[in-house]
Amino acid sequence: MDWSRLELMVFGNADKASGLVYLPGGDKVQAVSVVKRKGKYQVEGDPFRGKVRMEVKGAE
Repeated sequence: MDWSRLELMVFGNADKASGLVYLPGGDKVQAVSVVKRKGKYQVEGDPFRGKVRMEVKGAE
């Protein structure tokens, strides 16, 4: 698995969602939050400082 590219899935239709991610070789669990803007989810902030590309999909 390529841990530098993650696909996040949001189940439901909430305006916000969050979860925890721990990467192999990482030093701690990172909180990841997404927010729905113009009908699409976007990651808020960058807990991995550009090292991980996160794509968000909604399971509607």
